[in-house]
Amino acid sequence: MIGRLAFGQAPASLEALAGWAIGLAAAGVVLGLRFPKAVSCVCFPFAVFGASS
Repeated sequence: MIGRLAFGQAPASLEALAGWAIGLAAAGVVLGLRFPKAVSCVCFPFAVFGASS
């Protein structure tokens, strides 16, 4: 949804998607270091129940 707001209806380039992915991964690392208990509470259900299959 954030990507749709930033890029509109046009297809996003691979460069733009890579930039978003790197930025979101860096934000996740920073949030995990700053708020480890909150991030583990949010991420734990995905680890237990699986988000991929």
